[in-house]
Amino acid sequence: MTEIIRIGVDIAKNVFEVHGVNAQEQVVVRRSLRRNQVLAWFGKLPACLIGMEACGTATHWARELTGLGHTVRLIPPAYAKAYVRRNKNDPADARAICEAVSRSAPTMGIHESTVLVTSRCAWAHGSAARRSWTSARCVNVSHCSIRA
Repeated sequence: MTEIIRIGVDIAKNVFEVHGVNAQEQVVVRRSLRRNQVLAWFGKLPACLIGMEACGTATHWARELTGLGHTVRLIPPAYAKAYVRRNKNDPADARAICEAVSRSAPTMGIHESTVLVTSRCAWAHGSAARRSWTSARCVNVSHCSIRA
């Protein structure tokens, strides 16, 4: 059986590492994708669970992949680090992320991530002293409901 049920993605600047397993936990896909190939490749796959480390661009890619019908979970990098077996490199990180998503590690969906960012913006706008330097930043954030 080659149906992919879970994928771990290690995000980098230009090359993304992908590690996918089937229902029997056998490796089905190990591959490197360029940034411009990611959406086309994931668009061809049936819906599955995708895990990514929470980082600066992870929410962007989570929204894009959710739009393609996949379920995306963001995990803290500290939880993925526990599953790295040997050397720390991008393919090993993708494998660790794939395994960490299957465990009961704390994960965050894209909705929870958006709520967290919005609540941080609300906290930043709460004080007049903080308002001056944060209002310009939050105006550029498209999902921030607080506008100065």
